[in-house]
Amino acid sequence: RSSAAGVAVRQAEGLAARGHQVGFLATTQAPGARSEQRREGDVQVFLEPTPAYPLRFRAWRSLDNPAGVQAMERVVAEFRPDVVHVHNLHIHLSYAALAAAQRHCPRVVLHVHDIMPVCHQKMFCHLDERLLPGDPVVYRNGPLKCALCVRGRYNPFRNRTIRRVLAQDVTRLVAVSDAMGAALAQNGIGPCTTISNGLPTET
Repeated sequence: RSSAAGVAVRQAEGLAARGHQVGFLATTQAPGARSEQRREGDVQVFLEPTPAYPLRFRAWRSLDNPAGVQAMERVVAEFRPDVVHVHNLHIHLSYAALAAAQRHCPRVVLHVHDIMPVCHQKMFCHLDERLLPGDPVVYRNGPLKCALCVRGRYNPFRNRTIRRVLAQDVTRLVAVSDAMGAALAQNGIGPCTTISNGLPTET
């Protein structure tokens, strides 16, 4: 329930409390785990096993993880939602799972919580460290700096593949801040709708 996962859980619980039928797909890497369905409150939970792998291969496996794609295909085909709202998926489900969702649901929303769609490791290592207050922030990264940053974990096809997948298989992109949306836009991804994780206290 921490970080992006916590946002997804609270969203599911909030929608269910308002009378919507909600299914929640999560993965597990526990040895010997099997597909499992259970109810947690008013939310139908689908727990699907996706084998663990060395995270040094994440730049490749995050593009297409067959176990994650199969899990998405199976759950969306069974639950048949009006909307598939995907939070971060770049470790176990993989970006290829978005196409699997779209085959069974015409509306696929990707909620971007971090910079992983344009960066190999969630870091703005391509930002100029000499920035001063008031300077324009340039989020554009490039293959040379990415390769120098992550070295042997670099995948030269990664960002280009992600841009293509998001353009083809996602109905709407959501960023958690305007700065996040700007970072995505400067790297060829967008447009994004900004929905902050926090809510004004007066609401």
